[in-house]
Amino acid sequence: DESAEETAYRGRMMLFASCEKPKPEESLQVMRLPLILSKSEIDARAPKATNFALRCDLYDGSDIPCGPLESVFVMVALGPYERRSTSCAVTDGVVRFESEQPGKEGYYEQLEELRASMPEEVAQQYDIFVHVYIEGPFGERRIGYKRFATQAFMRDIEEGNIPTESPVPTWFLLIPDPVYREELQVVTAMLQFSLVFGPQKVVDSIPRKRVRIPKLKNYELTAKIYQAQGLVPSDDNGLADPYVRIALAGASKETHTVKASLNPIWYEPLVIRTLLPGNLDYAPKISISVYDADPAPLNMSMLKEYTKDMTDNVIARALAPPDTR
Repeated sequence: DESAEETAYRGRMMLFASCEKPKPEESLQVMRLPLILSKSEIDARAPKATNFALRCDLYDGSDIPCGPLESVFVMVALGPYERRSTSCAVTDGVVRFESEQPGKEGYYEQLEELRASMPEEVAQQYDIFVHVYIEGPFGERRIGYKRFATQAFMRDIEEGNIPTESPVPTWFLLIPDPVYREELQVVTAMLQFSLVFGPQKVVDSIPRKRVRIPKLKNYELTAKIYQAQGLVPSDDNGLADPYVRIALAGASKETHTVKASLNPIWYEPLVIRTLLPGNLDYAPKISISVYDADPAPLNMSMLKEYTKDMTDNVIARALAPPDTR
């Protein structure tokens, strides 16, 4: 499904439909009754099912927009089957999913394995969803998600590429929930996790190793922002007022705004100091976002810093290193 990255559905119906030309002796005005099948006939037409399993190991989240009285949790779904993580506090946009199991403190969280009986044909299988929720005194809301078709996992197994241990976690840029798609604080949110999916016998044969949460060290990032070309117009005059925001592990810096240009030139260095794991394999990716600056309400410049999340629009975004999945 090539639209897998562009949709946010949470359910799917599997159906079969046919269309046939009526016989010459039949009038088009005659309504034909639908075919009514018995239970045994329905069971005979049902696709052959196999037991599948899904594992999800959670690590870290970055640039998660969470208030002082809020926390974040992850919901992993395989059709109607779901597993929810523990609720974790967020500090400066960074969250670490620590196991709450006795004796496993200080290790990353491993969600309970999901098991489901599904058709063997991958086109008929549920998609895998990883939802990220914020919960607080006034309820919970989904801010973003990541969707995976099972085809890639099954292809690896068919080609004999079965992992011999838990896979290395990957950072994924979340797809913003359509309700919050335009919020600046949501578009750079990312989550680090790993997935293992396949027939239950295959998944059971893969050892599941726990990973200890690493200690953090001081790092400095220098980003040299030069120019952009051919940006998408964002204002009524067919132009934009672009600026760039660089973010890493909850810290961010912005360039100055170039007025009325689709080919802006900044030539501006940005320096970010932040805490990262000593093993940089677990460090979040650098998010690079281009925004269109719009006037503050009532054109009151003193309010701009407090209202940009509501007034500015996202023109483009990217990760460094790039997200290849």
